[in-house]
Amino acid sequence: MRRDTRLDALRGLMLVLMMIFHWPGPLRRYTHEPVGFVSAAEGFVFLSGLIAGLVFSRLYMRLGFAGLKGRGLRRARDIYLYHIIPFILVWVIAIVAPATEASWGSAIHDVYQAPWMTLLSGSLLLYQPRFFDILPMYIIFVLFMPLVIQLLAAGRWRAVLLISAGLWGISQLGVWRELESLLGKILPVNLGTFDPFAWQMLFVWGLALGYWRLSYRGPSIFTRRGPVVVVAGVAGLLLLVRYRFLPPGAPVYYDSPLVDITTLAPLRLVNFVVLAYLVGFVAVQFRTLLSCRWLAFLGQHSLQVFTFHLAVVYAFMPLFGSIEMQPAIVQVLITLLALASLSVPAWLHQIYRQGKWGLRRSGRSRHSAASVARQDNK
Repeated sequence: MRRDTRLDALRGLMLVLMMIFHWPGPLRRYTHEPVGFVSAAEGFVFLSGLIAGLVFSRLYMRLGFAGLKGRGLRRARDIYLYHIIPFILVWVIAIVAPATEASWGSAIHDVYQAPWMTLLSGSLLLYQPRFFDILPMYIIFVLFMPLVIQLLAAGRWRAVLLISAGLWGISQLGVWRELESLLGKILPVNLGTFDPFAWQMLFVWGLALGYWRLSYRGPSIFTRRGPVVVVAGVAGLLLLVRYRFLPPGAPVYYDSPLVDITTLAPLRLVNFVVLAYLVGFVAVQFRTLLSCRWLAFLGQHSLQVFTFHLAVVYAFMPLFGSIEMQPAIVQVLITLLALASLSVPAWLHQIYRQGKWGLRRSGRSRHSAASVARQDNK
């Protein structure tokens, strides 16, 4: 099965939107949840689950549960390293240069107050500074991924989806924040913006969709215009609510509990589902619209690009005030340069991966040649 570059391009787009949102400038206000109560984070987590479902389901069919479990553990280890290395780098700089508190204080306040405890807590993934809260959640999902795929392969679809929905329901009770409060009595704790009990639903349902897509041979679910019209109507209504075009006194506003991002609140979840369906429709009906090679390139190296964007944001955070004082056109140009820099980690990782595969092929060739020589000697 060929790699679907449309999915890579969408994931690359999510990375670009996150970079813009974490960067100062006029573009920020136009790219944060512009089409409803949905951010780039939802799209990134769902697409990660969908792509994992496509990739790791094939591995399960070839290697079985034990083999997939090993791959999952290695993947979780890699994600942990990509998370903890920049965290430790930021921690070291904060300790060596206390003056950074002026610019980093709001993001890593506890590091300056209790450095060694935050190092311990951060290593345990219990302290997640600003922008460092997606990868720890992703580690949890990847660790449970082999079990989920095994259940899907055994035909336990309903159980998987219902358990996932049940965990999301539990999250609406605020369990995650209660846990954060309890742990905070022992260590400096910051569990970030995203409640894994809620956000697992995006990853798990994406995982299930990826597994289903491997075996489904029927007509596309995006070819009927009736559902598209209904879904577009719902999305349009939520867009009006998002920008408060509905009459005064409308029950839902941007800061309403119904659209809370931490717990992936009900209206936010509905908004994501309808927008995801519309994006799927566009991807099927207008394939060329999602053919941006640069975005696909970023999406194919998403872990490296995401980690690099963290480093760039923290490195330039002391200059954010100065950047915001520049004319709008200068701010836009600086933002575009920051976006262009995302190509660097993708390019370096591609070179590394090509070199790694080249060494493997070379080793296999030498092994094959040695085997032939041994046969000739016999």
